[in-house]
Amino acid sequence: MTFENAMGFINSFTKSGAPVEDLSRFRELMNKLGNPQESLKCIHIAGTNGKGSTARYLSEILCIAGYKVGEFTSPYIIEYTDRIRINGKNIPYDRLAQICEIVMDAVGNEKGYSQFEITNAIAFEYFFEEKCDIVCLEAGVGGLLDSTNIIEKPMVSVITSVAMDHTDVLGETIQEIAAQKAGIIKEDCPVVLSPLCPTPARDVVRRTAAEKNAEFIIPDISNLVIHDTSLWGNKFSYFKKEYFTKMVGRHQIVNALNTIEALEQVKKHGFTIMSEHTKKGLKQAVLPARVEIMNLDPLFMIDGAHNPESMQALADVIKRFPKKPILCVGMLRNKDIARSAQIVAPYVKAIVGASDFHPNAVAGAEIEAIFRKAGCQITDLSKVGKDDIVIFCGSLYLAEKIRKEFQ
Repeated sequence: MTFENAMGFINSFTKSGAPVEDLSRFRELMNKLGNPQESLKCIHIAGTNGKGSTARYLSEILCIAGYKVGEFTSPYIIEYTDRIRINGKNIPYDRLAQICEIVMDAVGNEKGYSQFEITNAIAFEYFFEEKCDIVCLEAGVGGLLDSTNIIEKPMVSVITSVAMDHTDVLGETIQEIAAQKAGIIKEDCPVVLSPLCPTPARDVVRRTAAEKNAEFIIPDISNLVIHDTSLWGNKFSYFKKEYFTKMVGRHQIVNALNTIEALEQVKKHGFTIMSEHTKKGLKQAVLPARVEIMNLDPLFMIDGAHNPESMQALADVIKRFPKKPILCVGMLRNKDIARSAQIVAPYVKAIVGASDFHPNAVAGAEIEAIFRKAGCQITDLSKVGKDDIVIFCGSLYLAEKIRKEFQ
């Protein structure tokens, strides 16, 4: 099988697959593959926002500490293979094709699987064959019914945030969504929850942890001191130890705290992680399309803010800019565009609506109408001057397209 054949097979499945009420479908597939996931030591990560950044922090730190680290994330930003990585390197095309052929044989004529499940199966097999010491495993949507939740004993579960997103799948209240995220908590396995999680969601996660006899950990922000935040990163102290994140935005400090607390649990499983490993990893870790600077003169950035919570994180960054930026916004049909517009509107000079970057994208003119109602001026990219700051945001699919065109 060639790489092109493999991608053709993966793309023959729909993104969501047939609806599921449990993990039996994916469990059957993994049984046919010999359950490679049972041999993996995993950190399981769920949450509305911050999953990818947290996985990147953990992977970078553990790699620096000398371990072979698998990393499974979604969606891809540059190319499909960046969803499956070991020590920061994408799965090679030939290996993806080789393992995809094995998965294809196990799938047979069953067409109900999702693209995510097929990719997850390839990732588990790859990490097993490569004898990874540890795997940073990011859930796709939710947690309870996500295929990644087939793992039975993660070293630690991390819930990075809980906010209103994917309400058509996860539920219409914050408590319902929290219950889906909390579904990754396993019996006697500790869970780290973001300190910024809203109280109703926190109560659901705390209650689930108690039912599972799982240690419940929230980073102690009373021991956090923020020294500086800028376009070049964040400097902060946690329990009097100084850290720096290259990734921009105060929300990245919270992701770093979740990472630090998760690593304390990983150490209990015999992994040696020194303070200098953590400091170096946080300082080095970068992720495409997370307030990513693509050009300095003029200042041109890309960010994957795609829902109200992540748009708030972007607003917290841009309100510290010396001047208001122009946003080029593209969003998908299932997102809360109106609320996102209200959050960011006070901090922007004008917006441009983006179209045609994804089949489910809202038309640019419709985006502009929603943002105009929120108080934004409308412009077009031909009017952008050399002194303007421009940020492409609203969807990781848009970020992927713009990033490729820029390069």
